[in-house]
Amino acid sequence: MITGMHAIVFSPEAEKVRAFFADVLGMPSVDAGGGWLIFALPPAELAVHPADGENRHELYLMCDDIQATLAELRGKGAEVARDVSDQGWGLLAAIRLPDGSEFPIYQPKHQSPPLTTRRVEGVLLTGVYGSGKSSVAQEIAYLLEQQGEPYALLDLDYLSWAGTGSEDRAAEVGLMKQNLAAVAANYLRAGIRLFVLAYFVRSPEEVQGVREAIGLPLRVVRLEVQFHGIERRLAGDVTSGRREDLRAAAASIAAAEGTGVEDVVIGNDRPIGVVARDVMTFLGWLLRQCADRTLADTGRFIGQDVNLCWIYVHLIEEYARHNGHADLLRERIDGTTGV
Repeated sequence: MITGMHAIVFSPEAEKVRAFFADVLGMPSVDAGGGWLIFALPPAELAVHPADGENRHELYLMCDDIQATLAELRGKGAEVARDVSDQGWGLLAAIRLPDGSEFPIYQPKHQSPPLTTRRVEGVLLTGVYGSGKSSVAQEIAYLLEQQGEPYALLDLDYLSWAGTGSEDRAAEVGLMKQNLAAVAANYLRAGIRLFVLAYFVRSPEEVQGVREAIGLPLRVVRLEVQFHGIERRLAGDVTSGRREDLRAAAASIAAAEGTGVEDVVIGNDRPIGVVARDVMTFLGWLLRQCADRTLADTGRFIGQDVNLCWIYVHLIEEYARHNGHADLLRERIDGTTGV
């Protein structure tokens, strides 16, 4: 069974071209060993054209707005080697690679086949100790399995849980990143498309380190819960480690540690199934399952039969409730509400 396509660009300036793909084109990658980077590609398509003479193969980048894309690339230091021309089948241009060669890029006018596979991507659930990251991650994994999605669940604490004799945070994170890069590469070779990660990241630099280690697009969801909720969750676990986690959670909350690193904040003070679905809705992972369903279609949800309309209304109510909480806080702070 064919699971993908591997393309190779040959260049006498391989290191510079790799850096260009990473820094200018923003392609995530994994290190296959010895600095040999393999880049994740966006969705692809293949055409076969008649040719006179020798066989040849060509690579083209695709975009949905050629002028905006070229402007963005210029802003990142890329040189446009060929200006836009209308070829009938698309608006064609080319950018110059660091080795002097041209890489064509076009905005298609032709029909494209429907994409049957989702791009490789991931989510990082973060939050202080006891915020429920691992539990929500497990629920998301369960829902992905029900949808038949190829996924992997990684609690990153286990990738740095070792008795090295060091209390250095940087060393701990460094060990985790090395292990994550190796494990993610194995999962990618096995055809995994969606990665669910759980880990308390404390700074933008740590987030960037996780992104670089896993080598694929990664969105960050911070789970938020009041301290009394954390106390209640950890009360049933009397291990010494959990007592330490409770003290660490209190210190992190007091210092606002780990805030501002996220793409979105989601409250984890509700049933775990609701929170997991909120996360998946933000990611766009849940609605794909509903794309071919009607509002009257029913399914089991927390022990009851509900239809899709009920789920949508419930999500709207929850978001409205949290927006209302935000208005109340804003009113207490500056006396105004609304946008």
